[in-house]
Amino acid sequence: MQAKVLFVDDEEQVLEGIKRSLHKEPIELYFARSASQALDILARENIDLIITDEKMPHMSGSELLKIVREKYPRSIRIMLTGHADVRAAQKAINDGKIYNFLSKPIGKDKLLAIIYQALTQKEIENKKTSLSQQAVHLVNWEWNPKNNEIKWSNNFPQLFGFTPATHTGHYRQLFTTVNSLDRPFLVDAIKKCLQNKQSIEVEHRIETKDEIKWLSQLIDVVCNPQGEVIKIMGIARDITEQKKQAQKLKTTLKKLQDTLEKTVLSLAAMVERRDPYTAGHQQKVAAIATAIAQEMELDDDLVQNIHLAGLLHDIGKNSIPLEYLSKPEHLTPLEMEIIKTHPQEGYEIIKEIPFTGPVAQIVLQHHERLDGTGYPQGLQEKEIHIGAKIIAVADVYETITSQRSYHPALKNKDAAQELIEGRNKLYDPRSVDALLKLIQEGKIKD
Repeated sequence: MQAKVLFVDDEEQVLEGIKRSLHKEPIELYFARSASQALDILARENIDLIITDEKMPHMSGSELLKIVREKYPRSIRIMLTGHADVRAAQKAINDGKIYNFLSKPIGKDKLLAIIYQALTQKEIENKKTSLSQQAVHLVNWEWNPKNNEIKWSNNFPQLFGFTPATHTGHYRQLFTTVNSLDRPFLVDAIKKCLQNKQSIEVEHRIETKDEIKWLSQLIDVVCNPQGEVIKIMGIARDITEQKKQAQKLKTTLKKLQDTLEKTVLSLAAMVERRDPYTAGHQQKVAAIATAIAQEMELDDDLVQNIHLAGLLHDIGKNSIPLEYLSKPEHLTPLEMEIIKTHPQEGYEIIKEIPFTGPVAQIVLQHHERLDGTGYPQGLQEKEIHIGAKIIAVADVYETITSQRSYHPALKNKDAAQELIEGRNKLYDPRSVDALLKLIQEGKIKD
């Protein structure tokens, strides 16, 4: 962002001359022919630097700079005048606390040098201010384990919420204001740091009578050549605001996830309302697939996406004639080909929904088989998403163990036998083994 520089002079030709000289410079120029115009601009714009003439009607430059100092103290102030008036300069310096006093006429190069010098100084001051503000939230301490003396930086007590008499104290002061529930974690972190002689980071709360803060501490040790710990060191920073923002984000994501789940359930219900034989099928498949994925210790986000895909895996059957879905006898080859379109149809229905993972891809592939005999794309083992492999196993198991128009419900052992026979050829072995383990442990029942 370009710096904003305001020139104030009651002589129009002076302002025009400055405009012609500086219009190509990488600064944003503003011009005012009176102090009142200058104040209007200052009220609207965040002016970085103001350069004003002294002799102007109604209000002098020094009077203007005094107001600027009071109302806009971050604007750098420079006096530029053709009147060699020592008293005016003194007044501007005292009342306006000006950065520089320049006399007319002044060459372009000198003026630019002064402007860029002033803007550089402003940037330095801004950085110092920023670092000073950050320093309040970043402290360090050193602990001597031999005498349990602890030394700290100036802002350590402020962050930890106590008033010290000196810059040293007993190590217990490190824990005085730590939340009682978090204290064991901090103690354990220090012990691990001592045992492993490696740095460790821990987060904990600080409680004072006025507030609760979250701190992050990076703790490390210093050893002598013999390997003995001679000093424990810590750097702490205030992460309260980050924690608050993270909690807000978590709450927002939870609301969005709940809304998405309700939408998915509504979509899933569309299929089950058409065919009483499949009522609850998608929810049951989702539950079984989720259990398999958790048994396989897959990532939580992937487990959630598998759960959603399970709820939606048959959404494409909305486009299939109902008489085909509930036909008690074998389907004709043509009817079967139509049935086989439902994964693709399902994919088309949900592909634009902004899921956090490959839900649509899993729905598309849930009838693929390891040997390439599945549909709709005839994919083979490595081409099939793990989520689709899990849904395939859960789908087969739930279908076999449930009453259908074309077959009676079978027992767990019959479904297990079907999966065992297809293991490694049709069905993913890890998914099959996980399901069989869940059945054996009674976590999935008839």
